Amino acid sequence: MDPHRAHLIQQTLLYLQSSGILLSELILYALQQYHDPSHPILRDLVVHTTSIAAALYHQEATTNQLCSWAHQLACIRYGNAMHKLTLRENGWHFNAAQTHPDQLRDFRIEDMVVGMYRRAGELWGLFQAMMGFKPGDLPPVEAETVLDEDDLDAEYWGATTTELEEKKAKQAKFVNIKIAVILSILAQGRDPRCNALQSIVGIFCHACNAPEKLVKVLSKMGVSVSLKSVHRAIISLSHKSSESIEELGATLLASIGFDNFDQLLKALVATVDDPRARGMLHMASGTLLRLDHGVTLEDLRCSRLIWARSEFNTLSPDRCLFDPTATLEHLLFLHPETNAEGSLSRRGQFRSWMFQRTLVKHGPEFFEKYAAELSEPSPVDQIPVTTLYQVPLRAMDINLSTVSGNIEAIENMFRQAGIGDPSIPGQSRMAEDISEFVTLVHGDLGTFERVLTARRRRSVEHTPFDRLQSVVFVMGLFHVKMAAADTIWRVFVTPDGARRDPLGFYKLAARLRPNDSNHLISNAKFREQHELIGDVGNVLRLNVWEVEVKRRTRLSLAQWAAKKPTLSEVQEIADYIALRYVEGDGMDLYDDWLERVGGPGSQDQVYANTRRIHNLLLLYEELSYAMNAGDIGRVETLLPAWIPLFRAVGKHKYGSRTLRFMHSLYFVYPERLR
Repeated sequence: MDPHRAHLIQQTLLYLQSSGILLSELILYALQQYHDPSHPILRDLVVHTTSIAAALYHQEATTNQLCSWAHQLACIRYGNAMHKLTLRENGWHFNAAQTHPDQLRDFRIEDMVVGMYRRAGELWGLFQAMMGFKPGDLPPVEAETVLDEDDLDAEYWGATTTELEEKKAKQAKFVNIKIAVILSILAQGRDPRCNALQSIVGIFCHACNAPEKLVKVLSKMGVSVSLKSVHRAIISLSHKSSESIEELGATLLASIGFDNFDQLLKALVATVDDPRARGMLHMASGTLLRLDHGVTLEDLRCSRLIWARSEFNTLSPDRCLFDPTATLEHLLFLHPETNAEGSLSRRGQFRSWMFQRTLVKHGPEFFEKYAAELSEPSPVDQIPVTTLYQVPLRAMDINLSTVSGNIEAIENMFRQAGIGDPSIPGQSRMAEDISEFVTLVHGDLGTFERVLTARRRRSVEHTPFDRLQSVVFVMGLFHVKMAAADTIWRVFVTPDGARRDPLGFYKLAARLRPNDSNHLISNAKFREQHELIGDVGNVLRLNVWEVEVKRRTRLSLAQWAAKKPTLSEVQEIADYIALRYVEGDGMDLYDDWLERVGGPGSQDQVYANTRRIHNLLLLYEELSYAMNAGDIGRVETLLPAWIPLFRAVGKHKYGSRTLRFMHSLYFVYPERLR
């Protein structure tokens, strides 16, 4: 401080002392007398508040009193912040006896994080500091930055950052979740009714069949509600679920999906009298799926027409018998090409797009800027993708391995939904009559076969309900996708000769998953198959880019990227690659074009095999893309290619059942139902 100014201050203090005025009185008077923030005295105190408090803290005589006051103030402010978090209007009060499924459906830990941060920012900052983070170390708390679901499997699929960066990124992403859990425990301790997170955890433990001892321990820790509360919540959810099932079923605008599941009952002592104690229970689960996209009751009022055309109705003159040849021909010309002569076909355009997409996502960094300019393939017949609303049905102690079991399951699900035929003895008088309507039923291939058999057996019955006339089975496309992945496995992995090919699919997959190479041969799960089909396809497509760019420019792919090629150049090369490096456009499946050009024995066998690999992998990629995009028309254009492949690898049932479903779709069902 300037000596002259220090002298003036010292004289002022002496004057105040001689006048009997204490410095504390002077400061308190200034703070109480002046309320206008623009007053120079008050403004000066506001500007130097932090400096004054810091000086009091570092002054040995005032440190203890200042810390004691700050502690009391912090307790009051943090206590008020916790009180704000426990208010009912926040939506975090769960009444176990009145638990509604919507509460579980709408709960998101991300929303709780954002809500707590906005209502108690100081308290949130306190816990961040206690966890070792300084202001600015973490990104702003927003719903989209709390938890990225794509990062959940990063450790399994491999990360792209360094080990230190990956550890820091994971710590930053999950620290907010941990703080939300801590605050939830504290909030429940202040007000037991503020138990949203605890209720979700308790119900989750029940759904996972967690031991009751674990729930009790979590309850004592404040992470879960009590075991009795969990049971009351489950009872409430069961009642509310029954009401939701009947409410949706009464509209008749719902389809049914069902499948089998196994439940292992562990018994300490097995007995001869009780077979259940010996092992596995085979049960059935189902769900009601609301029909959207403008479906009306009139669209479903076609039960009599379908029965008149059914092949099981031997008395009808209008029945449509299954003709696989006519059905396949119909599929081949169902969606004719509209491209100009000489241009790529619809399939070729998709393959060109896949090569461009692979280059943009996995190629040199320069091409990432074209991601926004890369337009999606033109849809053939697209259904808008919407969020599906469903209501789970109660599990059924029914074995679906038999035809009678499938009949019993369908009737059980009809009863749960409150639909049937009130005129039949034993049916509820309150049931909605479905004799004139159809109900869409979804399931796997085994269910398809047994439902068809059940309808054939029941075709002699007199009433529409007894002969399952209202049941219209819908083939599950996801099972077709699984069958397609298994087909690729049977072509490229299962045969011994295919695994010996040094440049074949299996060798590339084994290099990508060196620790799972033996497991992939006979015990690969669908997810592993799906991921490897994509990964191997990306490797092969990048290799094609490398080869074609080098043939044209004598440069590597990285060197070509350094020259900054335009998107039109990339598209032109991708179109050429789709023509010459993949079986399909320009080259038939058994084309001998290279041999005819270069003479006998000149065909490049590696090139020919790679073309075939590209063909099958891209057929799978197109099927997967069409299903995700809701492009049902594109799926229909792919079935004529996949059905012969199913049969070629021994999956005859998938080929025949897929054709049978498409026959019913276009020759039996009316257009409005289709």
